[in-house]
Amino acid sequence: MTVIARDTVSSYESVRRLYEGDDFAGVLRLDPNARGSDPRVLLLLANSNLKLGYSEAAADVFVRLSSILDEKKAHFLKMAAMLYLKVGAHEKIAEIGPHAIIANPGDSRLIFDLMKVMNLQQRLDDVEKLLGHMDRRDPEQVYFIANFFKDRKKDAERGYRELVEGIENCPKDVFLKIQRFSISRNVCDFPVIRAFEQTMEEPRSAAAQQIFSHQVALDRLYWCDDEAVQAQPTNSSRILLAKKQQWSGQRIRGAISPASERLRIGYLSNDFGNEVVMMVFKQVLQHHDRNRFDITLFCYTDPESRKHQAKWPDELRAMIVPIRDMSDEGAAQAITTAKIDILVDLKGHTKADRLHIMNIADAPVTASYLGYPGSIVGAEIDYVISDMTVTPDSSKPHYIEKLCRLPEVQMPNDVLRPGKGTPTRRQDWGLPEGRIVFASFNGQQKITPRTLDLWCRIMRSVPDSVLWIATSHGFAAGNLATAFRACGIDDDRIIFASKVPHYSDHIARLGLADLALDTLPYNGHSTTADMLRGGLPVVTTRGNSYHSRVSWSLLQSCGIDELAVETDDEYCQLAESLARDPDRLTEIKTRLRQVQAVSPLFDPVRMARHLERAFELMADRARQGLAPDHIDVPALPR
Repeated sequence: MTVIARDTVSSYESVRRLYEGDDFAGVLRLDPNARGSDPRVLLLLANSNLKLGYSEAAADVFVRLSSILDEKKAHFLKMAAMLYLKVGAHEKIAEIGPHAIIANPGDSRLIFDLMKVMNLQQRLDDVEKLLGHMDRRDPEQVYFIANFFKDRKKDAERGYRELVEGIENCPKDVFLKIQRFSISRNVCDFPVIRAFEQTMEEPRSAAAQQIFSHQVALDRLYWCDDEAVQAQPTNSSRILLAKKQQWSGQRIRGAISPASERLRIGYLSNDFGNEVVMMVFKQVLQHHDRNRFDITLFCYTDPESRKHQAKWPDELRAMIVPIRDMSDEGAAQAITTAKIDILVDLKGHTKADRLHIMNIADAPVTASYLGYPGSIVGAEIDYVISDMTVTPDSSKPHYIEKLCRLPEVQMPNDVLRPGKGTPTRRQDWGLPEGRIVFASFNGQQKITPRTLDLWCRIMRSVPDSVLWIATSHGFAAGNLATAFRACGIDDDRIIFASKVPHYSDHIARLGLADLALDTLPYNGHSTTADMLRGGLPVVTTRGNSYHSRVSWSLLQSCGIDELAVETDDEYCQLAESLARDPDRLTEIKTRLRQVQAVSPLFDPVRMARHLERAFELMADRARQGLAPDHIDVPALPR
């Protein structure tokens, strides 16, 4: 029981009279020092803030009360947490979240809401410590736990086990089963992956239809190479559509700037800090012509990744408008304030996208680029920026957007800087001398049963070969080794690549391999570009979709597109013949080195000019009052 000191009574009485007289503003005008620590006064102050609609201020007082009235700590922390959640005060939620969770152990919904915010705020250690408070009978919470470990790659096996146990607790939950199919790719659980693909061979079956309607868009790309199928609704597009239907506003597109003014381009992403993304795009941003274009980066990058921005040039940092802590409506208003002419989303249907902003912003023209290799179903985006190889004319009927095709290659990249890495030898990386070394550094989630079977077929045909391969964690490596073993490939023929601290050292080591083998249908994208930068040719197929044609496009840009073949049989035959013909392989590598310096793939200045021309052509149509239509950007003179 709390004892109230006598000298605070008069203060409380005066506050009570103001409150009972409905003078809530008067309560708030009191000298903060006069409020003291009398919980009765503080409670009246909190309630006055609530009466006047000041939710965050009321929550601040409830937090203070929780430290004074221990017997009501749980109640006041819950009140504060709910109010912070209501107004989106995420930083304050991250501060009090652990205390509120521990104080309210039985409130499953509150705990889950707080954990989600703490995760977004990168309070990952706090989240991990508190996972035991989550409800393993709630499919959403099981999914959260599994993805927490998957994303951290710290304990992928534990996350996968949590998911499997969650399915046992919730056996009728379709969503969890689909998540198992999804995460099975990240951990290389090939029996589960094969079972999934076998189910999808009968697309009209009830099981296949359930999966199809609940699967997220990106997961569909890992197994599907049919643009018509990819264009059908996904769970991602349904969520986006639901947000749009719940939005009470009305979207009215603004007017494009006159041709006499600089064109205002806004890029929207949470990857302004991600080293892989900025490795390919930062130089393009730096080379935009400031005399003709005004560039803004609408950034919702997480705090940890934003630390990389400290190394950026001043002119690049000056482009940033932080929107992470804004609502979608607030971010759309920031876009309006900046008078953006063309808003370019760099995420698409990938993790942590904020595509709803694209649906409500008033930018006269919108486009997608770089982040997602396909049509962004559910978003009202005018153009997808691609190239003529990844999206030929046959792709047009399968895109809700119009195609704006760059003339040479859709992927930007850093300028070629040969000789930067530390010289290495095969023995430095555990690679054998005198044997054929095939390589793949693509994400393990792209290794489909089809890809695995083709690789094993090649290795059986070239018995003196090894495969040098990258995985992000040991659990996946163990499962992958088991899968190769099941196909007759001994453990000593699989060499798992160690991580390197510096990108230049990674590029320097790639040339130690003889030949790279691409993943199918989802090709290497930046990974294929890395291989070519390192002087390593890549064998691939000419797929049927954007994501399965990217390597072909990159090979074309480097003058060795004969390494992109039509069929799986040709893929194996080409890899096998090159492995047996060192003179031909040497000739291809020599040709690759000769063309690297002039390849548009490694020319960010030329890419910036082509992108700018694309923007100008989009703007020209808008100024004429014409609806978006397909655009093929002409190539600049060499």
